[in-house]
Amino acid sequence: MIRGTYLNGLTPEKIRNLSVNELSIYNVEALKFTIIPSGIDLNRQNSEGKTLLHIYVEKGYTTHVEKLLQHDVDEEIEDHCGKLPRDSVNDLIFRNQNHRSLCKYKRIKKLLVH
Repeated sequence: MIRGTYLNGLTPEKIRNLSVNELSIYNVEALKFTIIPSGIDLNRQNSEGKTLLHIYVEKGYTTHVEKLLQHDVDEEIEDHCGKLPRDSVNDLIFRNQNHRSLCKYKRIKKLLVH
């Protein structure tokens, strides 16, 4: 479930204290207008070693991935299983060969291979 644009009037300091998993549920407008301007470390990892980029790739959130890449997130951060975001998208493409979401995963793959 993606939440709305506004983070309920949270201050930038409180936004920076949200976990990676909490941040990943907000829509791209919240990412663009609230989360990124808060000065948060966009490469911060959760307990599994996943960054926002990992999570957005796995969820197929193409627009979120584009927005993060515009802000120079590190695409080379491995999670605790040694996977890069592009590894996850390759797995998703393989598993979704006959699924309608295949196109969005292929689009994300192109974004990550630049």
